[in-house]
Amino acid sequence: MTRKNLGAFERATRVVLGLVFVYAAWKLFKHPVAQTLSAAFGLYSFFEATSGFCPLLKRLGADKPSDILRPEQSRLLTLAAVQMVLAYEWYATGMEKLLAGDFIANMPKSLAAFAGNNPHLWYQNILNSYIVERAALFGYLVEWGEAFAGLGLVLGMAWYIFASSAKQKRMALILSIASLVGGALMNANFYFAAGWLSPSTHGVNLVMLWASLALIYGWISEYRASLK
Repeated sequence: MTRKNLGAFERATRVVLGLVFVYAAWKLFKHPVAQTLSAAFGLYSFFEATSGFCPLLKRLGADKPSDILRPEQSRLLTLAAVQMVLAYEWYATGMEKLLAGDFIANMPKSLAAFAGNNPHLWYQNILNSYIVERAALFGYLVEWGEAFAGLGLVLGMAWYIFASSAKQKRMALILSIASLVGGALMNANFYFAAGWLSPSTHGVNLVMLWASLALIYGWISEYRASLK
């Protein structure tokens, strides 16, 4: 029988999280991908709450409810949480574009709007001289790039946490860093292309960009430390 490693507070927290994510899947999210991911996370939170067992905390050394994680393990959990938020955003938006089926067809119109009165003249020139005429190519790069960035962030984080050797941990860090770099490049391009069109597009891409850069710095530092 699996030994419980969650106390009353941790189990109550998972009940709250489960309720929030199930409600979001039921009432807030409209797209099937977002609904499925939110519902799955909510149901898994209920599983941990009822079983009193968290595999992640077990892996990090918390074998019983009274165990307290070391500072470096708490830092890892914080970084993992931020990375999972980015992973969800990239994967959900990428899959929405892939499943909608009309993203590529609408790409020339979107790019024309981005280039129209773009205040970043240097980027406007890039759009008009290179990207607009290759709208389909960049459309495929965006939708698949978003989906693969999300998958890379999830797999990289899970691989790192459950890796059985230092070499595997370094490989997992490389996967996370590569996915974060790809995501940061997309955020930068989205910011210059469409950030001027609405405050939300401006803000979301800036937040994701800075979060990605912070994680890149953290994982590179972790990689360098593993070589010593």
